[in-house]
Amino acid sequence: MQAEIERLKAQLIGLGEIEGTPILSVDTTTGIAILETIGEATARLGGHPADSYQPLLQMNVGAALLNFIAQTTQEGIEHSSFNTPQLTRIVGVGYVTIHVWFREKILVADGLCSTQRERRVSFTTAFAAGACGALRRYGVGIDAMRATANLIRRVGLPKQQREKMKV
Repeated sequence: MQAEIERLKAQLIGLGEIEGTPILSVDTTTGIAILETIGEATARLGGHPADSYQPLLQMNVGAALLNFIAQTTQEGIEHSSFNTPQLTRIVGVGYVTIHVWFREKILVADGLCSTQRERRVSFTTAFAAGACGALRRYGVGIDAMRATANLIRRVGLPKQQREKMKV
């Protein structure tokens, strides 16, 4: 599981050391989620006229990842897999919300579950749930949360699997 965390750090924090702070930009109107650097986001948004402005939420995902690691470590949660009670505590949402997220395919059980009652998710999916929890507090819809979770899960995959998903 440490390899999964290191992949996320390399993609989200390592990217920042080379190209600039990694930002997750979520268009709350279209539900599109983009992982870009702060420079790319500034250039992309700077080219739009004011009348075509789309509501946009941005998150420094490198800092969010480090905070998530620290929070889960402080609470004594193993980073190998997370169960529903751990998700509700870390993400700050109720059981019903977590179950809706599974039903709506925002969260995917990552093959670590033994029964439907005891769904377990990987570290990457738990981090994606944390990002979705933040978006939910801003009133962002399910489509944008699903796009965000899918993007974060793809970033957490080994390079060969990420390349296959781009096709």
